Amino acid sequence: MMLLARRQSRRLMDWNIIRQQFPITQNQTYLMNAAVSGMHERTLKVANEMLMKIAMKGAIADEDYFNLIVSSKDIAAQFVNAGPAEVVFTSNTSHNMNLLAMMLKDSGSKRKILVPDDEFPSSVIPWHHHGFEVIKIQSQKHVYSAYQFEEHITDDVAAIVISGIQYGTGFKMPIKEIVYIANKYSVPVILNATQQLGQSSVDLKELGVAAMSCSCHKWLGAGIGMALLYVNENFSKDKKWPFAGWVSVEEPWTLSIDKPQVRRDAGVLGTGSAPFINMAAIQEAMKVQMEIGKDRIEQRICELSQKLYQELTTLNYKVFTPRESKTFYSGIISFAHPEKEAIEIASLLKEQKVFINHRKGRMRASIHFYNNEDDIQALISGLRSL
Repeated sequence: MMLLARRQSRRLMDWNIIRQQFPITQNQTYLMNAAVSGMHERTLKVANEMLMKIAMKGAIADEDYFNLIVSSKDIAAQFVNAGPAEVVFTSNTSHNMNLLAMMLKDSGSKRKILVPDDEFPSSVIPWHHHGFEVIKIQSQKHVYSAYQFEEHITDDVAAIVISGIQYGTGFKMPIKEIVYIANKYSVPVILNATQQLGQSSVDLKELGVAAMSCSCHKWLGAGIGMALLYVNENFSKDKKWPFAGWVSVEEPWTLSIDKPQVRRDAGVLGTGSAPFINMAAIQEAMKVQMEIGKDRIEQRICELSQKLYQELTTLNYKVFTPRESKTFYSGIISFAHPEKEAIEIASLLKEQKVFINHRKGRMRASIHFYNNEDDIQALISGLRSL
């Protein structure tokens, strides 16, 4: 009994130590992680060091910069269980959805995509722009099943585009089941993992999606300004990459302007000089999470969010986040007051240094692994006081 108590105490102390390593937890209750999450002190240090290297050494450190491209792709590939040739860093998910839409538009005549009706705009707007018809799949009380998508698959469906975790409700999508259904009809699944990567483990080989995009400023805690793109080599092999640059060729440092031998893997999209500060931050953020343990992080987030959910059910608030099954769980909880506007409540909480988002008329609290029970109680106390 005493040994068990020691183990529980050690686990708690581990999280307390980790919490102290995230400056965003100091002197405030930060529950906006689904918008932008805090950076670990190591991630911040590495990013600042890269900034200083660029400032003080300039082109003297060229070799370091381009070695970082290789090492960061290796770490990212390990983080999501993909091949290094299948991943590349880009600017954001809207950018990535545009290029995927261009690839599918160029390679065939199918012009429909299926999306959840709760989907985030960056997954959808680019497809509208490139002339695809967007078919919205209606949820059942914010829950989706693979069979709801199957009912809408026709011969002219080019892809299913979905977030692994829905930004508005926190519902965790049954990605494997959707991919299984889609494969029966040879329909690729494109995953927006922005709300998933960093809070819930993503194994791309196991999931079997055709492509994945993740903006890295949310649950990865890597700072704002860069995204990870994965394109499965089997999906890309018969398609034309939409653009290329001087670093897209097999031998960029020959600096030839003759017709080049362009790379055939996702590296073709690393067109030129990269935002190396962001790249260094992403690499370190992923290292931090792998050291803590991705499964451990997911378990911690789900335990904390369930505690918040249970506390909210004791108040006069309507909770929209589905919690009927543990397979639905994520760090996002969506709720609303029967009378007061979400924007008003968020503003009043801000005065108490409790920070949450409001989205589409609802409040959204998003809990990361560096949050704790005190943060939950600060939010609940704030809500009770309004």
